[in-house]
Amino acid sequence: MKRCSKCERELPPDRFVKSDRYLDGLYSSCKDCRREALKKTLESHPICARCKKADHLPGSAYCYSCRRVQQGRSPVPAIGRRKENLHLCSKCQLKPKLEYHRYCRECKNASTRKYLRQLKPTLQALSKKTTRHYINTLIKRGKIKRLPCAYCGSIPSEFHHWHYEPRSTSGEFLCTLHHRIAHDVLKKVLTAVAELL
Repeated sequence: MKRCSKCERELPPDRFVKSDRYLDGLYSSCKDCRREALKKTLESHPICARCKKADHLPGSAYCYSCRRVQQGRSPVPAIGRRKENLHLCSKCQLKPKLEYHRYCRECKNASTRKYLRQLKPTLQALSKKTTRHYINTLIKRGKIKRLPCAYCGSIPSEFHHWHYEPRSTSGEFLCTLHHRIAHDVLKKVLTAVAELL
């Protein structure tokens, strides 16, 4: 329990605001007294405490722009400037934007193409996915028995494909370490062949 310095009531710690300035880590007056003091201050000072020009917002000592600055954001742009650029594309700021979008047609098409390129897998990736799925289905159905690693004999093993042709079962079971080594060796061989050509 803690005694409030204004109303002098004994209250639990959750009724006080946390503050590092005090030894016990709690503000000296309770939340109710702080709320009343802020209300009186706002009534006696109707102008913004920062810029001293505009009226403050209800429940705050700052106007809209000053509160944005206090929160670390940019102040609201001038109304004239906003009206000026309201019809322009927000990306290139050169061409008029579409009615239903914030970009012009060229910028919208470019951003859509970029997004679809990230989503769309290549034919090689689809082929690899299909081959892996085919082998895993055969293992689940019991058509292919999972064997230990061909090199070290460890039991948790993965199927290593020599090539990713549709419905291909050419490969061997390897542990994770040897599977990585096999792919690294294959990559080095392909790079050396490409350099020779």
